[in-house]
Amino acid sequence: MHLHKHPKTSVHELRHTFSIFVFLAILGMLMAPKIAVSGEISIAPNETYTPQQVITIVVDSLQKNTAGDEGIATVFRFASPGNKSATGPLSRFTQMLKSGFSDMLNHTGVRYDAIDVAGDMAVQAVWLQTQSGAEYGYAFQLRKQRGGTHDGMWMTDAVIPLGKNRGIRI
Repeated sequence: MHLHKHPKTSVHELRHTFSIFVFLAILGMLMAPKIAVSGEISIAPNETYTPQQVITIVVDSLQKNTAGDEGIATVFRFASPGNKSATGPLSRFTQMLKSGFSDMLNHTGVRYDAIDVAGDMAVQAVWLQTQSGAEYGYAFQLRKQRGGTHDGMWMTDAVIPLGKNRGIRI
């Protein structure tokens, strides 16, 4: 009978393997999306998002807004510093959306017109279908930030109502 001897694993090799495992686990935690208290994924602006991705994130967040207003908080995170100074803080922004733009919240359908990107500016018309079946349009205006903590990130400068499906296009 042949018995195969396994090479002995040194303590140094075990420590090295364990160190790699710990490093990879920490790296995975740092790269994972942030989880909010409610269990929702907390998405934040970063320089890898395109203007179209930012608009989609914002519109999806408005559609999936919860009782805790996590969707509105996401929309506010993607607002440019200038936009935040005009509409914030978050509590004021939330009240503004709920009282003046409630048709944006929990909409049932969405239609995107072609996006127009010119340099550091992007504009796109988005048509939202409400639970009652009405359709409302909004022009999303984004700007790539220059300088500061959001350098290189596309953020929302303004959202302009286009009216109830009157054929208005930009």
